Amino acid sequence: MKIHVLGADTFAGRHTVTALCDMGQEDVSGFVGTDAIIDCREIHPPLTRLRLRLPPDPRLAGAVGAAREAGVRRLVVLSSALAYGPDQGGRLNESSPLRPVHTYERLKARDEEWIRAAPGIEVVVVRAAQPFGPGESLAGAWLSRLASGRLRLPGGGRGPRTFISGPDLGRALVAAALRGRPGGVYLAGGFDACWRDLLAAAGAAAKVPLRVADVPYDLAYVTATLNELKSAFDSECWPSMFAVDLVAKPLLLDDGHSRRELTWSPKIGEFAELADLGALLRVPTSV
Repeated sequence: MKIHVLGADTFAGRHTVTALCDMGQEDVSGFVGTDAIIDCREIHPPLTRLRLRLPPDPRLAGAVGAAREAGVRRLVVLSSALAYGPDQGGRLNESSPLRPVHTYERLKARDEEWIRAAPGIEVVVVRAAQPFGPGESLAGAWLSRLASGRLRLPGGGRGPRTFISGPDLGRALVAAALRGRPGGVYLAGGFDACWRDLLAAAGAAAKVPLRVADVPYDLAYVTATLNELKSAFDSECWPSMFAVDLVAKPLLLDDGHSRRELTWSPKIGEFAELADLGALLRVPTSV
């Protein structure tokens, strides 16, 4: 199968290209003659204060139209488990309802709804757990504060959630392109941990002391709300209300269905197993 990676310069895109190369394939240039496209672009930057616009996003609609015109059979779209929203209890699977709260989460859910209804092309959606690794924007935003001084984390950063390494995310996206069911939605998870664990592991790998202060959730949320009120739309806003919930609230996934149907499983089961984890504190973030 000939596969083209859209957004090959993003965090997920770089790892997807690497996964293709590890399988003896190359990222095909352009849409013409391509069997499948994997869209790894971050159309809605998570560090930016976003407006909730009506669907579809022009860039997403443009990719679908160009793929159809070029005769591409399959489109794999990288989404996020954040579309479930921050207030769900228990472990979530593909059939759990989406209850997004923050604009970023609502945009992800909106894109999914629109893309799955797009006619004339097979669509496969991959909802990723929280990615981590050098170049990942959300982890990098917190870690940059750790490198410069004491880090104040809502709830101490102990909210449990499912994480996935960049290499495993790339492999999951390729598996979805090769074996995903048309119209299917798949979770891509790795292991359960919390943000404080990630910061501690990255700090230890880079030999940077961990200086974390626990901030009550309510205080952190009020501070973030005021921060957003002072920030212009379409500008970076950090920490935001979204970021506070991201660190303080749980989001645990059950991706057993995806592992079985895609015959895929993660290779990295804890933060320390990522060889270049310490580079999280040295590599500029980009989405």
